[in-house]
Amino acid sequence: MPAAKYDLIIEEGAKFELDITWTDNSGTAIDLTGLSARLRVKRNKTDATTLAEWTSDAGDITIGGSAGTIAVSIGADITAGLDWYDFKPYYNLEVYDALDSSNVTRLLEGRIKYSRDI
Repeated sequence: MPAAKYDLIIEEGAKFELDITWTDNSGTAIDLTGLSARLRVKRNKTDATTLAEWTSDAGDITIGGSAGTIAVSIGADITAGLDWYDFKPYYNLEVYDALDSSNVTRLLEGRIKYSRDI
């Protein structure tokens, strides 16, 4: 199944939160036990340089195991330091098995609008 398209808005100097539940076609939660997650940001889709990456391993993302939930939380101190004023970067939200690099599923992808503080 291809990744869902969903654009994000990150506000400068404000906490950013994104909560999703991964379900199958019947609405049943997919068990994420043992998996990790990452949200990776790049200037454009083909750029080799990563602008930012937040992971479950670093504590930025919480995975809810059998409930199928993924909660991304990026602190206001981090969003205050982003410098994405003149472009709208791309992101992917993926779950993966750290022990099996071939087991990666992209759940969401899209653009990020970085909203400047006044």
